[in-house]
Amino acid sequence: DKARLFVELTPEGLADLRREIVERSVPSKESWWGYDVLQVDDPDGNELSGIRLPDLSVPLATYAGWNLRHPQMGAPDRLMSLMGATIPFPADRAERAATGDPRRSIEERYPGRAGYLAEVRREAQRLIDEGYLLPEDLELVVGQASRRYELLAPAREPVAAEN
Repeated sequence: DKARLFVELTPEGLADLRREIVERSVPSKESWWGYDVLQVDDPDGNELSGIRLPDLSVPLATYAGWNLRHPQMGAPDRLMSLMGATIPFPADRAERAATGDPRRSIEERYPGRAGYLAEVRREAQRLIDEGYLLPEDLELVVGQASRRYELLAPAREPVAAEN
């Protein structure tokens, strides 16, 4: 039902959106809101095709290259041009249980900030070794991942200021 795809940014609305993503994690041409597209996603709802940068291979959220229009704009079953979506994973087990989100929480995925950043660094280095990322971009990628972790992960560890 296309009408149920827009959700308010409330805990209940986000839970509905998370369930919607999981339900459609491997859409077919016939089931993907009527658009002539085939996208194959991993269990987190992140697209599998293309070069998977650390944002996708060591994720903190489900990232979609699409977003639907707000009903107040009209045509709520149409895509919003040039606007993607980020649906963060639950920060911890308690949030996951409270929202009913079927995706694993950040806490369940990574042993903490240092462990997360080590995985990001490993994935970025793999991309450098394969020729898909420039060596001089390694610290930029890790720094951006660090900021995303601070925004999305549970506030359970002190974070030192970065220079």
